[in-house]
Amino acid sequence: MKKRLISCFILFFIACTATTETLKEVTAELDAFTQKIGQEQLQLMAGYKWNQYKRILRYAVKFAGQKKVPEAVAKYKEALSLAESFVEDCRIHRLKNGDMTMGLVTLHAQSEELSFPAYVEEVVDMPIEVLICTDRGRMHETIFTSKARPFHLQTMMIALGLQNGGRVATEAHKKQGDHIKIEVEWKTGDKVHRRPIEYFLVDENSGEPLKSELKRWVFVGSGMNKGSFVADLTGDFAVNYTMADSIIDCSEDEIAHMNKTLSSKFPEGMKSKQQVKIIISKWKSSKISSDQEK
Repeated sequence: MKKRLISCFILFFIACTATTETLKEVTAELDAFTQKIGQEQLQLMAGYKWNQYKRILRYAVKFAGQKKVPEAVAKYKEALSLAESFVEDCRIHRLKNGDMTMGLVTLHAQSEELSFPAYVEEVVDMPIEVLICTDRGRMHETIFTSKARPFHLQTMMIALGLQNGGRVATEAHKKQGDHIKIEVEWKTGDKVHRRPIEYFLVDENSGEPLKSELKRWVFVGSGMNKGSFVADLTGDFAVNYTMADSIIDCSEDEIAHMNKTLSSKFPEGMKSKQQVKIIISKWKSSKISSDQEK
C-alpha cells in the first residue's frame, strides 16, 4: 500500500511538472510571436477583435495565478492561435494574373481597380448617411454592407497608388485626397449591371437623383485611436455625412453637412441582402456613364 501511494505521488508530481513545463513553453511561444510582429502592429492587424484577444489573455493570467495550469495553457494557446489569425488575415496574396488580395479586397492590376463583395441593405424612413459599412457599422442608415475590413481597403487603395488627404483643402488639410469613383456591379439573371453608387441615391426633398459625373467622393483615409484603426471600429468604408473617421467621404459641403439629405432608391428586382460587388478606382475626367451594361 505504501509503495502504491509513493508511486501515485511520483506520477502526480511528474504530471504536474510536465504541465508546468507546457505552460512555460506556450507562454514563451506567445511572447516570441508578439515580439516578432510587434505589439502595436498586432493590435492594428487585430482590428475590433483586439479586445477579444486581451480578454483571453486576462483569463490565461488569472488561471495561471490560481494554479489552474491546464486551463491557463488552453487560454494561452487560444490567444496564440488568435494572434496568428490576425497576421494571416492581413497577409497580401499575389495571384498568377498579377492581381493581389488582402482579405476580401482584390486589387485588379490590369484595370487599376479595387473590388470587394457587399450586400444590399434596404433602409426605410431614414436618411442615408453611410454608403458602405461593415455588419458592425450603422446598418440602419446605409445602402450596402460588407464583411470586408476597412483597414484592408485603405491598405489596398494605397497599394493602388491613391493618396489620402482632406475632404476638402483647408488650412488644416492643405491637400485634398484623391477623387475616386465608386461603382456597384450586380446581376439580374445572366445580365450584369454596373453603375455609379450615385444611381442608388436621391435628394430626399426633391426626389431628384444625384448627377454621377461630379468629383464627389474623396479618399480621406482613417486614422488611429489608442492603437486601433478607427474605421475598423466604426465600421465605415464610405460616408456621405461627415461624422467619424471613414476611408471615403463626400467633398460636397451640402451633402457632407446634411444640408441636403439623401434617401436610397434601388432598381426594380434588386432585393435586400442581394450580393453585389463594390468597385473603386481613381476618378478620371471622362464622363461616367449612368448605366454601363456588360
